[in-house]
This record gives sequence, C-alpha cells and structure tokens, in this order.
Amino acid sequence: MWGRRRREDDEDPFRALRETTPGSSFSSSPTAPATGGHDARATPIARRTPAKKRTSGTPAAVALVAPSGFRRALATLRGTLRRGEVVTTMRLDRSRLIAISHNGAGDQRVLTISPRLAVSATSGGHDPGPALMLSAIDPPGPLRATRAAAAHGRFSTRRLDYLAITASIIRGRPSQWSLFFSGVPARDRFWQADLSGGHTHRPGES
Repeated sequence: MWGRRRREDDEDPFRALRETTPGSSFSSSPTAPATGGHDARATPIARRTPAKKRTSGTPAAVALVAPSGFRRALATLRGTLRRGEVVTTMRLDRSRLIAISHNGAGDQRVLTISPRLAVSATSGGHDPGPALMLSAIDPPGPLRATRAAAAHGRFSTRRLDYLAITASIIRGRPSQWSLFFSGVPARDRFWQADLSGGHTHRPGES
C-alpha cells in the first residue's frame, strides 16, 4: 500500500492503519464568482469581486493530540457511532483520528475525523473483534505519553509519527497506547504507555 517501506515498519503491528483510508482533503478553496454584465471585458482584473470568505459557522481546527482536541475528537467519534456499533482500533496523529468499528454482526467501518472534526466513513471488512472502552481512554494520555517518551529518549516531541490503540484480546488485560516516532535512533522508534500516559516505556522495559 505504501510501496517500499522503512525497515522498522516490519515490526509495526499497526502499519495497516498508516493508510487505512485514501488521502483526502476536508476543505476546498472557494470558486471565484464569474463576472457578469455587458461591460465585463472592460472590467480591470484588479476590480474583480473577491471570492467570498469562509462562513463563520465553519469550525476551527483543533490540535488532535492535545487533551482538549482529542477530547472533542472522541466526542465526535461517539456521536458518529450507530446503535450497537463499537470501536476496536484507533490511530491518532496531528492530521487525523482513524477508528475502525463494527456492528454486532462484525461488519466494519473506517471512520476518519479531521482537525476540523469533519467525519468521513467508508465500509471495511468483517471482523467481530473485542471493543475498546472509549470511556476508559484519558484525553490527556496521548500528549502525556508523547512528552514522557521524548523526555526519556531526549528527542523532540515533533518526532512523533502517530499513536495507536487496540482492544486487548485477553480478558482482564487493559489496552495500552503504542507510540511511533521517526527520525530517532532505532531503540526510540517504538514506545508503549497505559491509558493515562503515566507509565511510558520502551517494550521490554519496566
């Protein structure tokens, strides 16, 4: 799907979510109005009517990894789910939140939320996997975990590629965040954290 991948992606259990949906734009440039009237040819280009500004009702973009932005994205996700539909996996970065959901029969949908909280949905495959408890996900967790990993590894938080979380298939075991960074040493590319982001560590470290 991505063509040639980096070598470290071979160990990335969430690589299928890297490009789950085709790239798309959530906003478009306004079309300039056509000039009219019998003297249109004599109208200097500098005097043409400017394109209309974006309406005040357009929501402002939010920082998806920040607590307030992630909280609003989660609320938008909950409002998008249909009756009986559950989320099994999520992928979060600065440009979008992607969630894979399924109904009780296992029919999947891929839900993508933009920084302006616009939602697009496409049908997916069939997998009646376990459900994530969205109410257990702490909105400050992603940013807290990102900062903790960056501090431990001594690199910038700007190196964050994305975070992902999936429902645990083992009963009683809580889900956890997986964090992926780029442009850092190999040992710092993959981290794990609990739902609050309070315990952030490299795999195999306590």
